[in-house]
Amino acid sequence: MRTLGFCSMILICFSVCGEEYFSNDEIVSDSLEAVHLCLKEYSELFESGLSEEVDRVYVHFSPEVMGVIFTRGEAGSFGERSNNYRAFLSCGVSMSPSFQIYFLGSPSLEPLIELSGANDFDNALYSQAFRELMFVWDGDKFNFHDIKISSVSYQ
Repeated sequence: MRTLGFCSMILICFSVCGEEYFSNDEIVSDSLEAVHLCLKEYSELFESGLSEEVDRVYVHFSPEVMGVIFTRGEAGSFGERSNNYRAFLSCGVSMSPSFQIYFLGSPSLEPLIELSGANDFDNALYSQAFRELMFVWDGDKFNFHDIKISSVSYQ
């Protein structure tokens, strides 16, 4: 019970104390916009598009920056990690002044796009609590599945 109360306090503080207030609907909408932007940019670089094995997208959301990760299987954030988990593509999106990709790349490969200062964006995202969203592929599109607060620092 004490943990639940503490998590609620973090959620309230993150929602109210941040630079801007975002409702969950706005967060889901902005996250999907970032997902589509990343997919569009990737498909412009590679006609074949993203692997058909991708069945989930995780979005790490903060008021100014989003990290988008396209995967096969559960990463372990919202349930047990899948035995066949694999990250295919990561994409960094700045939301200020408008949506712009600052990073696009696949694990273990040279970045496809990496703007100057990309590390500063990542530091801004992961230096504070952020919302993590999961979208699941239904055969036609990615549908919102879940959202949670994460305070894990990857630095």
